[in-house]
Amino acid sequence: MTSTLLKACGIWLMLLGLAIGNAVLREKVLAPRLGEKFALPLSGISFSILIFLATLLLLPLFGARDPFDYWLIGGTWFLMTNLFEFVFGHYVMGEPWSKLVQAYNPLGGNLWVLVLIVTLCSPYLAARLLGFV
Repeated sequence: MTSTLLKACGIWLMLLGLAIGNAVLREKVLAPRLGEKFALPLSGISFSILIFLATLLLLPLFGARDPFDYWLIGGTWFLMTNLFEFVFGHYVMGEPWSKLVQAYNPLGGNLWVLVLIVTLCSPYLAARLLGFV
């Protein structure tokens, strides 16, 4: 179980790198050309796709496991992502809590909730697709 969680944390760090790259692409390329109204949801969709593709590519590192293990991996990623968003966002970036919570409201065009759902479900769904469960 410990090696599973360590691998999950290592892969999450790679996903964090993808998140940063996706955010830079949104801010430097998409937003200036499309405007924030279109760039923000497009970024959420593109990052969700990246998460699932990375999961498909890297999940074989875990091998065939019990379905619970895949949910544990997704849950670990989900928890780490939320902790990072709030801790880094508030204590490092200085964002107020209200602004951080606002990202969880998809009515404003932010599809962060979709990203979190994909983060949680991708390991299990990828395992099903790969025939591991």
